[in-house]
Order: sequence, then C-alpha cells, then structure tokens
Amino acid sequence: MRQTSQNLAMTPQLGTRVAIAILAGHHLVQNRLLNERGYVTGNLVVSGALVALGRASGLGWKEMGLHPDGLRSGLRIGTWAVAGSAAGALIAHIHPGARALLHDERARPAKTRSPWKRALVRFPLGTALFEEVAFRGVLTALLRRSRPARTAELASAGLFALWHLIPTARALSGNPVGRELPPARR
Repeated sequence: MRQTSQNLAMTPQLGTRVAIAILAGHHLVQNRLLNERGYVTGNLVVSGALVALGRASGLGWKEMGLHPDGLRSGLRIGTWAVAGSAAGALIAHIHPGARALLHDERARPAKTRSPWKRALVRFPLGTALFEEVAFRGVLTALLRRSRPARTAELASAGLFALWHLIPTARALSGNPVGRELPPARR
C-alpha cells in the first residue's frame, strides 16, 4: 500500500515537539554514550532526519535556510566568520595572557585523532553544519510556524544554549583555566 505525502504530513506544533525530542535524545546519547565515536556521522544523520521532519511538517527549503538561492551569501558570511575566528585564534596564540585559553587537553594530537581531521571534518561538518541545520534552520522554522518570530528566535536560542551545557562542563575539566575555577563556578 502506498502512502501519499499527505499521510506523512504533520503539524508544525507536532514537528516542533518531535524535533526537540530528537535533539534531546541525540544529545544525551552522543555525550553520555558515544562521545567522539560516530560524532560526525551521527550529527549528519540527525541533520538529515530533522530536514525530513521539517519537510513532513510543511516547511519549505527557503524557510529552513537550505534553498540554493542563499548559497552565495552563506558562503560569503561563512568566509568572513572563518577569517574572524582564525584572526581571534592567532591573536590568542600570540598574546601570552590569552595563550592559556588554547591549552585544551582534548586538542592534543593522539594516535587516533588528527588535529587536521578535527579542523577540516569534525568541526565544520559534525558541529557547525549540524547546529546550523538543527537550530537555525529546522527548529527555528518550525517554531516560527506556531509562535511569533521573536518568541521563536528566543526559544531556539535558549535550546541552543542548553545544548552546550554538557560539552562546556567537559571542556572546563580539560582546560587549565577551567580547572582553576572553583567547582561551583564551573
């Protein structure tokens, strides 16, 4: 029996709830069970699932920020963001007081971890692409369908902030500056 696309459609409100459930489940599994194993693959699979959910909820490619018309401006903004990040890292590396912020045990090369792989695959595909699709694309678009634009943006930003609690706690323990903080401040 074939199902039509109408049978697969869902409301934006239900899509929002499902998206948040997918993100919460993925976040806990990724950070508590898998950590680095399957990070990029897992995030790409979840990105695809969220895009499919957005489409099933009636979202258009443009609403999710995935229409080819935005590619040129996205590449321009991305290039400036990379240049700004590289400049900030260079300044931190040069400035003796800021250099301690760059000493993170998780960034040390290991036999199984290449810093280049992390810089060229893990961060752009596993982190940046995933977070843009999930939080700025699908989730925000779903929220905008059922809430005022400002409320949707604030809700998405709040969920994005919560997304970073577990990784930030882990990062603080691997960074000399974080280890010097009293536990209550961490």
